[in-house]
Amino acid sequence: MELFWSDSNFAADTNRRTWPCHHNHVFSVLLGKKVGIKGRILAQESLNYLSSEDILKLIKRVITVTFIIEFIGAVIFAARFIPQYGPKGIYMSVFHSVSSFCNAGYDLMGNYRSLTGYRNDPFVLLTTACLIIIGGLGFLVWKDLYEFRKSRHFLLHTKVVLLFTVILLAFGTLYIFIFEYNNPNTLGPLSIPNKLLNAFFQSVCLRTTGFNTISVFNMREITKVINVMLMFIGASPGSTGGGIKVTTFGIIIAAIFSQMRGRDETIIFKHKISYSLVIKSLSIIVLSLIIVLVVTTIILAIDGFPFIDTLYEAIAAFSTTGSSSLGTPNFHTASRIILMITMLLGRVGPLSFALSLSLRNGKRNADKVYPEGKIIVG
Repeated sequence: MELFWSDSNFAADTNRRTWPCHHNHVFSVLLGKKVGIKGRILAQESLNYLSSEDILKLIKRVITVTFIIEFIGAVIFAARFIPQYGPKGIYMSVFHSVSSFCNAGYDLMGNYRSLTGYRNDPFVLLTTACLIIIGGLGFLVWKDLYEFRKSRHFLLHTKVVLLFTVILLAFGTLYIFIFEYNNPNTLGPLSIPNKLLNAFFQSVCLRTTGFNTISVFNMREITKVINVMLMFIGASPGSTGGGIKVTTFGIIIAAIFSQMRGRDETIIFKHKISYSLVIKSLSIIVLSLIIVLVVTTIILAIDGFPFIDTLYEAIAAFSTTGSSSLGTPNFHTASRIILMITMLLGRVGPLSFALSLSLRNGKRNADKVYPEGKIIVG
């Protein structure tokens, strides 16, 4: 039985973080209710598909795969948690599997320890990391990976997601490993294999979820800088992760390289990227940076914490990562309210929010034609 819809058309929306189970039309599918045209369109947008045809079949298959992956993860965790916690380990295994796959970052370890007690346990850390990565790839990538045995080729979206996911994971792992290698408060006390394991685990978690095995507060500032970048980029469109998305980042990197090579068009894997998509990606990044910098400035004025830690908190909120350098409870109530608003903006997407505000003006000015102007840049 095929788990995914066979139509290869989809939209690589570069700014939505969506999980179908968050929408009413998905619950309608689960309950066997009929879904109208409006519901189908909402489902189509949730999964970033161009066509709403057979979208309900896709939703059912996505939900099926989601439950299968989470069940497998829970079984694997049970092998470790049941001997350690007894019957409670069953609940902890299910909870941790769902939390990892959904990139939520919640744990039941208590006392803000997260997974620090398992820093020397590759069984738990690698299972958690795999669930996070799978959840962060996005449903469209799952579908394409599944259909590869028939099509024998990947769609451009999948290639970009996989390429930049691997690059960011490898870069983050190496960076954390090098700069925290001798830090007595993070990787210092660990063996070399465990240093690599924990550096990899942090590289995975920093882009999409808030688990940690080493103290973020005690990391060196140079490490926190790269952490901020990884959180800001985030996961893949249509996935359970946040951030501006790896495809947005990838398009801008490709545009920069194309300009450096004297090309007017943006090329990725011998495919031309439309000008409108490049502008959309640039708009997402610029609007996101403006939001983050404004929030950071306001919180600096309220609390006066170090800049890098305040920036860390702002980007963690915007990307809905759940990581924290200083501990969110230590911030002023006003700062926490601002961070909550930042989370909502990050969840909705800065470009979607801006477009909703300018919708009326856009309709009013749609027929206007302006003369071309020239400005020197660079």
